[in-house]
Amino acid sequence: MIYYENYEKDFNATVDAIFDFLELSPVAVNPPFVPGKEYIEYFSPEEIQAAKTLVQTVSDPQSWKLIDRYFKK
Repeated sequence: MIYYENYEKDFNATVDAIFDFLELSPVAVNPPFVPGKEYIEYFSPEEIQAAKTLVQTVSDPQSWKLIDRYFKK
């Protein structure tokens, strides 16, 4: 599993792990990663709840278990 937080903790190791998994080599320099970007202020509590309901409805239980962490803020 690769979580967004992995990029914040160790961007280069996370990117390397993805390339290793895909059995590929990078062909260019990675663009800079800007940690801490969140867009929560663009959404009302009602919109956030609606998005959560939608994602939970279309997710199987295993997938939901992996992504529900992003709806607990």
